[in-house]
Amino acid sequence: MDTLSRLFGSEARVKLMRLFLLNPDRQYAFKDVVVWTKLSKKVAQNELALLQKIGLILQVPIPTIGRKKDKGYTLNQRFMYLKQLQSLIIDTVLLNEGDTVKRLAKAGKMKLIVVAGVFIQEWDSRADLLVVGDKIKEGALKTVIRKIELELGRELRYASLETPDFQYRLSIGDRLVRDILDYPHQIIFDKFGLKKGI
Repeated sequence: MDTLSRLFGSEARVKLMRLFLLNPDRQYAFKDVVVWTKLSKKVAQNELALLQKIGLILQVPIPTIGRKKDKGYTLNQRFMYLKQLQSLIIDTVLLNEGDTVKRLAKAGKMKLIVVAGVFIQEWDSRADLLVVGDKIKEGALKTVIRKIELELGRELRYASLETPDFQYRLSIGDRLVRDILDYPHQIIFDKFGLKKGI
């Protein structure tokens, strides 16, 4: 219990946990940790030291220009509560379906929202998000996606399609659409009735 209670002691710690738990294969130089989490260097150093002490993250050398190696960090894949923490972070942060739909709706009239990849802990998926709708404003969509990326600490692989384009691609078995719908995914908003047909 001591380890778990120490993990959730501050907002800064949660930001760092999110960064590493949702990017299990990545290594981060200290400066990149600061950029992604928007924490001060001092706070980041303190929290990283604590997460390293309890075993959630490991310190690793990061190659830099020349022969010098910088100090970096990565997720400890053998941490005893790893799967539970990843599930908790995803359930509480990523898959608040109503909030996700509301945020994406600012970019256009949504018809279909499909999540995969990071949203369902399928780290090797080719895409994380498919958005289908009418009058999608790409600038507004990019703004929403960027905010989500900053919360997650990782870039999202996503596709946005207008309704006619999606329906055509679906009818011909387009690879982009099939790569999302034929593999593990979750439909969180559906005006086409695809949940029944897939």
